[in-house]
Amino acid sequence: MFLNLPINSFWGILGIMGRKVVNGRVSTGIFGLDGKIEGGFERGSISLVAGSPGTGKSTFAIQFLIDGLSKGENVLYITFEESQEKIFKHMERFGWDLRRFEKEGKFSFLNYTPERVEKFIAEGGGDIEFYLEKRNIHRVVIDSITYFLLMSKDEYQSRKALLELISMLKRVKCSTLMTLERVPKDYKYAYAEFVADNLIFLYNKRTNGVKTRMLEVFKMRGTKHPSKLFRIKITDKGIKVYN
Repeated sequence: MFLNLPINSFWGILGIMGRKVVNGRVSTGIFGLDGKIEGGFERGSISLVAGSPGTGKSTFAIQFLIDGLSKGENVLYITFEESQEKIFKHMERFGWDLRRFEKEGKFSFLNYTPERVEKFIAEGGGDIEFYLEKRNIHRVVIDSITYFLLMSKDEYQSRKALLELISMLKRVKCSTLMTLERVPKDYKYAYAEFVADNLIFLYNKRTNGVKTRMLEVFKMRGTKHPSKLFRIKITDKGIKVYN
């Protein structure tokens, strides 16, 4: 269901979501990745997928939610930029029918306009909404956190807003994945990488004019992970990681 809710309802939604928590690991949904990170993300952790434009961040994020949907979980997608119709259309190419899941009440979509983002940051939360009181949301995606940080007046406010958001997500213990634009020439938000439990970088490498997509598991708390780059492809079924 499309959630066009008041700004102060955002914190309420997250406050409700963490009621039913299962310990253990949660699959990333990315083909070939779980086996490299002890079965997936720690349940209830905060994961950050960072990379430059065109590296596959949004695809990664939706694939994470699709995996949850395939397991019967309810999921929430939050965006500060993209429209619902645009996201739905782009994901159809992978065979992911988000409209169907939305009609079934399993997939929820929340979009914040620039004006609403400003108000959201200024208020920093609000009263708990009862819209999702009976829902059991397991996975949340925020795509992308970059716009959220850009709307802050200065770096101090940006850091403060992010820490408040992370604190809330930690408290509700919902498995969360955020995306972040990472452009080396103008990268202002490195501090966001320190507050996430898990940090995955996506790269576009060019050799002799040929682009190769790469993935690096840079940080994963409480998890043994390889310290190497892996080649990835965006196939018609989603992202696949190769050895």
